[in-house]
Amino acid sequence: MVKASDVKSSQGEDKKEKKKKKERKRGQGEGTITKRPDGTYMAQISLGRDLNTGNRKRITVYGKDHEETKNKLIKLLADHQAGTLIVPRKITFSQWLDKYLENYIKDNVKLSTYENYKRNIDLHIKPALGAILLTKLTTENLQLFYNEKRKNGRKDGAGGLSIRTITFFHAVIHGALEQAYREGLVPKNVSEATRLPKGTKKKVVAIPPKEVTKLLTALQGNRLYALYVLEIGTGMRRGEIIALDWDNVDLKTGIVRITRTLMRTSRGELYFTEPKTDSSKRTLAISKSVVKALESHLVRQKAEKMELGDRYVDHNLVFCKPNGEPIFPNTFTMMHSYTLKRLKFKHVSFHALRHSVASALIGKVDPKVVQGTLGHDDIKTTMNIYADMFEDVQRDAANKLDELIPQGKPKRTKRASF
Repeated sequence: MVKASDVKSSQGEDKKEKKKKKERKRGQGEGTITKRPDGTYMAQISLGRDLNTGNRKRITVYGKDHEETKNKLIKLLADHQAGTLIVPRKITFSQWLDKYLENYIKDNVKLSTYENYKRNIDLHIKPALGAILLTKLTTENLQLFYNEKRKNGRKDGAGGLSIRTITFFHAVIHGALEQAYREGLVPKNVSEATRLPKGTKKKVVAIPPKEVTKLLTALQGNRLYALYVLEIGTGMRRGEIIALDWDNVDLKTGIVRITRTLMRTSRGELYFTEPKTDSSKRTLAISKSVVKALESHLVRQKAEKMELGDRYVDHNLVFCKPNGEPIFPNTFTMMHSYTLKRLKFKHVSFHALRHSVASALIGKVDPKVVQGTLGHDDIKTTMNIYADMFEDVQRDAANKLDELIPQGKPKRTKRASF
């Protein structure tokens, strides 16, 4: 005797089998679509047989559901018909990175950003991971790469790379693999399962106020004295200050407008470009002391123009070489180091002066003012970079509140009032 439960069970199994067959069914012009054990979908088309081995050649794409996989397969068939089909199993990670850079990065970012991507890919990522087939790249490959770079990543053999640099590598790799996944070239983005190495946050180095004053005093008479005064008065980035032109300086109202930055390509060519973020485009008020230094600098510059005459290359720059040409960013850094050495000052980066501006402002003005002065895109950036400084301010505030609390041993009362 057949039980009703057996009939229901049989019908349930039939439905499941029909569902599986439906998932495996080849739609018109779709190829073969199947569901994988991990819940994702896979589609294949046959490219015929290899003339040398006789083995059937197939190409596979992946998707999160049936519809996505179907659309990828349609594109696959169209590319095959057009002769533009890329066979994933033959693409190395190096080849895919080249395609990713050319098709998805180059025309969508600033030249300096593109060159930074390419430089790090060529110098670090390709030598370690480039030879691996795109479809064979694993989470473990990437994790070992990150770990090794953190320990011994410097090309001069002087130790590991910073957490920030490792995070940048990860961003590049993740973006490239995410695009490969979207195109159905890989079943998943294996970089998502990695864990970036941790390390102690590098403390921001700021020059103490007395040392800043001492440095500016020693620089008086230097051709670029006004540059250092302007830096201490505004906290501008290196590229911003050497890109500044007189059209964006109003000495009457005491205003400086930051609209561009100066960059150098990998081929050694200089070019002006927009600042790194929209917030970096900003208008800053400058003090009377800064205005006075710039006025004296302008007088000196006019004398240089008259002396050189037609040989002066006028780019209308506020700070430039004696002949008017722009100062290379790296050249300025070397000039800064040489100047400190000549003045017998302890070496600090030019960027440390920017940190000194932040240090002087934090605790005296609203954090949003610090953010606006430095041109940070988000207040969180300001708070994160200068967390230690803000903590010191909070500690000072706590100590001031402590003055309201009676000191000494509390008196005991007979009965509690509440």
